[in-house]
Amino acid sequence: ISLEGDFVTYDKGLNNIFCAGAEAWLPGDKIGLRAGFGVGDNDYNQLAMGASYKLAMGNSNLQLDYGFVYNSNFSQSPGNHYFSLGIKF
Repeated sequence: ISLEGDFVTYDKGLNNIFCAGAEAWLPGDKIGLRAGFGVGDNDYNQLAMGASYKLAMGNSNLQLDYGFVYNSNFSQSPGNHYFSLGIKF
């Protein structure tokens, strides 16, 4: 399990954001799960979750990633879906 966090400040300290998250790969390292959150000034509140799947292809790995980010303040869109496809060789 990997844990991570960061603190960002910008606009001369008027906006501060704290984010934290965790990621874990299930036994066999084919399926990964992750979740995180962010809170800050100006009603910045987000929750995120996602998953990954690795498929071995000879000496390479194909990886499909999915993520969903939920904005709890609705001043932006209520949520976004993200997909990515990568090849590691």
